[in-house]
Amino acid sequence: MLFNNTGTKPVIFKTETWHQDDRHEARDAHGNAINVGSTWYTGITLMTTYRLEPGEYVEVPGHGIAIGAGEYVEERSTGSVGAWIEVKEGDEVRFSSTVDASREGWTGLDDPKDPVELWKLVVRKRVEREAPLPSTDADRELLLRRVTQGLFGESPTSEELASFVADSAADALETLVTRLQARPRIESFVGKLPTGEIIFRVIAADPNAAKAPRTANSPGRYVLGDQAHLLVSQLTESDRRTNKATIAFISPDPKVNSLHRPHEITLPDGIGTYAFAWDRGAGVVWLIEKGVVRSYDFTNPSQVQELRMVPGSLSSVPEHLREPLKEAAAFLNPPD
Repeated sequence: MLFNNTGTKPVIFKTETWHQDDRHEARDAHGNAINVGSTWYTGITLMTTYRLEPGEYVEVPGHGIAIGAGEYVEERSTGSVGAWIEVKEGDEVRFSSTVDASREGWTGLDDPKDPVELWKLVVRKRVEREAPLPSTDADRELLLRRVTQGLFGESPTSEELASFVADSAADALETLVTRLQARPRIESFVGKLPTGEIIFRVIAADPNAAKAPRTANSPGRYVLGDQAHLLVSQLTESDRRTNKATIAFISPDPKVNSLHRPHEITLPDGIGTYAFAWDRGAGVVWLIEKGVVRSYDFTNPSQVQELRMVPGSLSSVPEHLREPLKEAAAFLNPPD
């Protein structure tokens, strides 16, 4: 979802860091409604505050939308498809969405009902998540930038930074809470935003799509081959995101467990820190992270072979996988 401030004044709003609850509408060339199916992903989505100056924009991730009815088992597992337009080849479609920017975040049963007091509690809880107080000036500065950006959608002033870094008292975080609570409370935009209309015609599916290279850079279950899946998970604790991957082997008999143990793959923490690429059925999956390229040959499930290349570059990867992997790892800016 792309939020763009086309006005003449700054806009502040709070929204989910991953959109799945927006409403979609599709109609055919005669104005008749086309069914749009959807799924729901469980879990609590983090909220964040954005401040857009006139002309600025921000892109907020969300699920993909498939063209044509189908099960989309793998795509739904990975979050790459959360809705699908039930059309067929040759149909002309007019598609639009309504983006929800009305959520203010989660509140507890005992939280204050008064907006001013609730805001003070939000500020306190956000600062308390940064405890204990860092000892270095650089870490203190980073702490204040994170907190101020998250609460107000903007960076702290130079005076705020200097004051917090210089505060050597044991209760420096409590002083920070008081100072931030004294700032004017945010009056952010709350509402629902209609998108423009997209008009397209459905063409035939690519017959070679099943043979195209596959990539992964987020949690989900991915099919490596008939009897091997790549399982990627992410655990979120406060501001930390821990990633984990496993090559799981599937028994040809669904009533019998596989004889082969899953193979664990170490991933770096955070969002946008890794990317996989592979050909289905080839028996090898490639992984790139900052400065490192690794391959995993699982043609023999009893003895998965890992090859690690440091420093890593795309030249280490089979040529036909380089461009897909480069796109999946664009956030890493991998060297050629």
